[in-house]
Amino acid sequence: FFYVYFLLRYRLSSKNIGGLGALWHRLPADTRIPDHSIWHHNALVSSLYSSMELAKAEEGIGLAVFSITPVQGFIAKARKLRDYWTSSVLLSWLAFEGIRYVIEQLGPDHVLYPSLLDQPLVELYLKKIPGFDSLIQESCLPKPLEIATLPNKFLFVLPFGKANEFCKAIKQTVIMRWNELCDLMQNSVVERCIKEVEDKKVFFKIFKRQTEHFWDIDFACTKLVGERDIAKLNKFFEEEVYSSHNKLSKLFNTLVEGSSQGCFYTVSHRLAQSALASAKIKRKIRRNNENGEKCHLCGQFEVLHTIAHPENLTAKQYVHKIKIFWDNLKNAYSEYDFNEGEKLCAVCLVKRLAAQVTKEKQHLLSGVFKNADAFPSTTEMALNGYFKRCSIDDKNKRWLYAQQLHQKDEFEREIKKELKQKLREEDKYLAILLMDGDNMGSLINGESVAARWETVLHPEVIEKIQRKTLEERYVKIWNEIFNDSNIKKRMLSPALHATISEALSDFSLFSVKNIIEQFSGRLIYAGGDDVCAVLPAFNALPAAREIQKMYSQPFVFIDDMGKPAIVEKNWEPQPGKITMHLGKGEKISISAAILICHHKESLSEMISRAHSLLELYAKEMCGRNACAIELKKRSGGSRYFAAKWDNLVWESFQNLIMLLGTKGTKERLSTSLIYRLDEMRDGIIPLIEKDESLQLYRKFVQKLLTKSLFSEQDPNIENISSMIVQTTYMNKKFVPEGLIIANFLAEGEQ
Repeated sequence: FFYVYFLLRYRLSSKNIGGLGALWHRLPADTRIPDHSIWHHNALVSSLYSSMELAKAEEGIGLAVFSITPVQGFIAKARKLRDYWTSSVLLSWLAFEGIRYVIEQLGPDHVLYPSLLDQPLVELYLKKIPGFDSLIQESCLPKPLEIATLPNKFLFVLPFGKANEFCKAIKQTVIMRWNELCDLMQNSVVERCIKEVEDKKVFFKIFKRQTEHFWDIDFACTKLVGERDIAKLNKFFEEEVYSSHNKLSKLFNTLVEGSSQGCFYTVSHRLAQSALASAKIKRKIRRNNENGEKCHLCGQFEVLHTIAHPENLTAKQYVHKIKIFWDNLKNAYSEYDFNEGEKLCAVCLVKRLAAQVTKEKQHLLSGVFKNADAFPSTTEMALNGYFKRCSIDDKNKRWLYAQQLHQKDEFEREIKKELKQKLREEDKYLAILLMDGDNMGSLINGESVAARWETVLHPEVIEKIQRKTLEERYVKIWNEIFNDSNIKKRMLSPALHATISEALSDFSLFSVKNIIEQFSGRLIYAGGDDVCAVLPAFNALPAAREIQKMYSQPFVFIDDMGKPAIVEKNWEPQPGKITMHLGKGEKISISAAILICHHKESLSEMISRAHSLLELYAKEMCGRNACAIELKKRSGGSRYFAAKWDNLVWESFQNLIMLLGTKGTKERLSTSLIYRLDEMRDGIIPLIEKDESLQLYRKFVQKLLTKSLFSEQDPNIENISSMIVQTTYMNKKFVPEGLIIANFLAEGEQ
């Protein structure tokens, strides 16, 4: 079954059977309604049938949603970039362990979200099955193992009568896997640096206290509702939530009795999600406050130690004993694993050393953490442009120079002699990129699905309906559906949800991953529509624009090397995979936040700041489908620039960066105009208020340019002035921040 589910279509594509190549992935379940594949349809039918069999009832199909938290409270507490990445991977792995239980007890076909296809952790798991390793290598698309790609929440079909006990078993499995990892960690420490029996007991006790109740694991289940459940739905929702589903269900049953099984899917999904939200509100707080010196990373738990009765010690004695313990622990591991004087709690120690411990014990995660030592620091990422200017390609040299700069904010004398170019202030800044799909709840609830039944049905079927060459009852029912505004939109079914899940997975695994690599960045996590990466500051915006463009593509071809490309009209079938991204739609969009910050800023604070930038500026202020940039310099306040993606200002902004980065033009523009415009703010504002056509402002900018920079006959002057005007005039206000940020980014790119 695993072979058919995970590998068959990849084998058919890679062997180019029938000359179909990548089209094997898109074979429709029904040529009359070709908006989901035969693979998704068969998986759904299989899961529904097995759920009914296990429940011993046709109405025994259930829908469960499972959640592991905290998310940001776990991953965002990071001092090193590797902490952030490791935490993301660990959370993704815990979600996989829950999904793994579903795979082994029910089957992979039961999981609707996320898609399990092409998932690195799933493939690492499958490779342990005899014969699968070679088949995966031969047929599946190459993909990076080191990215956190599974979200903290998953959705699956199950027998409703056994839902509670099944979900409790998943919860116990996740907790058990976490405890096993913690055991590996504490045993590693004990083996290396704790010898006394009593010290071991104290250490184990603290470790258990801090880790055993760390995770909040919640789940909610509902039966897959239908017409028979209308009376019960009244207790949970207003009638408008399910009335259109009920109407469509009755029409479909008029055509074929029992054919409306999926009509209430979005209602079932909404019910499960609402129940999950309610469960989280009722959750009991199980973590107690701790005394003593707090963890230097999370600030929540006491630092680890081996003091049996700290209450009997003076503060000085307590501090001294903790110092001795941590000096020994640090000496037992790499000198680069800890900062000077750093002390951690159990949870943060797991995050810091998980890569090393899992590699030693051949854990499933050892494949993910294989190259963890090569993960770049914030300093190394910030220096990317500098390394390029100096033609420094050697990874060891890059690492060494980054270490020197991070510790002293300057290079050693020996390194300075070797380097010809002077380090600029802009070389010390990097970008944190966050992207998040807009209105995802509306999409999954079917509210923002742009497709209509009339556009989903095959054109030949539509033609037969229009010519009335089908049976009269079919013509009548379909015309009623086409003309009723409440039911004319394609409603989300479980198979269509699985299609969206695979689209999001392919988007993050292939499109996002390749774009981030193309722009010299490092992907931290990409769980469908949720993206986090770090990049050189000057590369963040072009990367974000490419990701935004790919997000709304209808069809994308992924070649047998894992490289994505937009499908053109003249595309010819070849081995690989034809996948769908989310396509065009009024509410289908993705927003971005780009935080440009100094490499020595607190990473935890910058991550929190980037999330605020995304929510407050890109989503709330701009109304979604937007990008917000913050330049946070160490001296002075922040500069902000935000606009919707379709605003032409982004073209001007990008062109100005290129123009400012051109040797010669840079000096002519930046020093004499950019900051002067900011200084002239009080005079420019009334100029704009008097003339909404901006002619006076445009002439004013041109005058400044010709006065000391360009001749009046220069052919570029009009174009440059237009770009400056467009970048500094936003929402009927004078906003010079965009020009200042563009100037800063151009400095780093040179």
